Amino acid sequence: MTEDPFGHLLDQGNEMWSEVMGSLPAPTTAPVGSLDDLALKVVFGGLWSRPGLSIRDRRLINLTLLAMLGRDDITPFHVRAALESGDLEAAEIEELGVQLAFYAGWPLATSFLLLARREVQKLAAEAVGADPVADPVAESAAESVADPVADSTAGTE
Repeated sequence: MTEDPFGHLLDQGNEMWSEVMGSLPAPTTAPVGSLDDLALKVVFGGLWSRPGLSIRDRRLINLTLLAMLGRDDITPFHVRAALESGDLEAAEIEELGVQLAFYAGWPLATSFLLLARREVQKLAAEAVGADPVADPVAESAAESVADPVADSTAGTE
């Protein structure tokens, strides 16, 4: 068996995974060299642990990239983790959507905000012990697609 060239990053990867991804379980049983193993060690033990940017800054970058790539499957995990950690607030994620609308396009921002609002609603429902799937408020929020610019400028006249 070959030596794991990234084995020294495992402990840091587990620590950073917990900090960044929160309640999402780490891929700790992944075979050495698999994509999950490399993500844990190299991405979280290396990249996310670098001193050049804060975790909050990295979250904003990740959310922007996930939105621009249309990664509707992964975006909710990162939105939830950002909110649960307290690194970002719902209003800041909304503002990211406004920024995306102007620089990347309205449909992209609308899709991103739809996903983000669903996560905000799920977390709110979980906080009060409601079933987020059966919660009519969460369903209503998921179905509504607001104008991010109008939302951001409301009450500023």
